[in-house]
Amino acid sequence: MIIQCTKKVLDKLGMKNADKAPDLPVSEREEKNVLLHSWHVNLLTIDRRKVLIFLNDLATISVIVYRPQAKDYKHLDNLLREGIEGLMRRYGIKEEVILRYLEDDEYSCICRSSSRSVLARMNQFGNSVAWSSVRFRDDQKVQVNSMISLMDYITGTSEGYKTPEELLIGALAEMYGDGSYESVRGRKSYVLDIRLDIENHDIYRIVEVPALLNFHDLHRVIRASFGWFDYHCHSFDVMYDDYDPDELELNGLSHSYNTRLYIYDSDDQEALDFLDDANYEAVGDKSILLDEVFEEEDWCMYTYDFGDNWEHIITVKERKTSGGVKHPVMIERQGERPPEDVGGEHGYNEYLRIINNPDDSEHEHMINWSKITRAEEKTDEEINQLLGWIR
Repeated sequence: MIIQCTKKVLDKLGMKNADKAPDLPVSEREEKNVLLHSWHVNLLTIDRRKVLIFLNDLATISVIVYRPQAKDYKHLDNLLREGIEGLMRRYGIKEEVILRYLEDDEYSCICRSSSRSVLARMNQFGNSVAWSSVRFRDDQKVQVNSMISLMDYITGTSEGYKTPEELLIGALAEMYGDGSYESVRGRKSYVLDIRLDIENHDIYRIVEVPALLNFHDLHRVIRASFGWFDYHCHSFDVMYDDYDPDELELNGLSHSYNTRLYIYDSDDQEALDFLDDANYEAVGDKSILLDEVFEEEDWCMYTYDFGDNWEHIITVKERKTSGGVKHPVMIERQGERPPEDVGGEHGYNEYLRIINNPDDSEHEHMINWSKITRAEEKTDEEINQLLGWIR
């Protein structure tokens, strides 16, 4: 592992006279391998807090370390390895490939940065990090979620335009696999049955989603596949093991009853107003992966719009340990979701009664109102195009 440091980092390390990285006479393949294990690191101050940014010389993936302590500078290589391991797991890299990569990084060389082009790229990337710092978690030093969200850009290479993820997986496949993505990537996924809990109505979507998406991504999948406008708060409830989802209709469940884990809307500060003193853990939906819940749990509940209280029962139909999808895919759907702000289940039934009775005095008004509150008509292909952007 080669870690090339800016002057700010070298000052923290007490290495003001560090040498630049050695020039190694290598073949093209060996050069790619060297670059895959070579990183630049810079130190920024964002909102009066220190942030270390590592940038890979080949794949341009990044590792972000938030609020490093004085002792951390003595172990830059360990921090970087922790970030690499978390990042590769999020990308679905096989454990044996991660282990081989880290074993090749057993010895570290810390030196001064000498590439002006890389420094310019790091400064530009630093602006993106500063912009996204509002999503940093204070309880995490290595910001894996932010690292993933910051790497949606496309880089021009001799092989065409690729994302950092594609560059990384391609290089790993060449170095540690047979050249194919499948040789280094496992791609776990879940097939989920997402069903609106409305009596006498069968409205559902069956989707396949990568296991390493977070719950905010799952919210986006539900929004796109059902056609919700995302005007309102949402949440997920993970219940205690002995709770039967069939009991939902019997007690009008809220997240304060039998909830073990409450996953709230990270993008809406008002979501925190719905927390109470019940005995459950609460976490933002951008901070927890599907894999952390569905690997053990068979179901959970998603609620959209706490006024109308649209509860969706999410059931795991299948767990795929390999060969899963790269991005969410809708497999099957049935039924149209209720209009936004229709007034909950009672209001929905009243709405259906009126629009199915042309003689009702409210019929014309209800038809016109529903045109702007019903889900937009989309084909399966159009919905899957939207889902293709979620990864």
